[in-house]
Amino acid sequence: MADVKKGRTSLASRTLTLAVGDEAPDFSLVAHAGETCLLSQFRGQKNVVVMFLSSAFSSV
Repeated sequence: MADVKKGRTSLASRTLTLAVGDEAPDFSLVAHAGETCLLSQFRGQKNVVVMFLSSAFSSV
């Protein structure tokens, strides 16, 4: 498999690749209370951990 340069899209996975220490791209998510949060809202203020639990609410 060919090396994928930082910030490029991998042809194999079609996802943006980041290296350890890279700044995450800005994105928005709906929080548990229903409000929309932007990652950039927390820049320079606190550390952020984002977890994706794809089957957390499924019966699988």
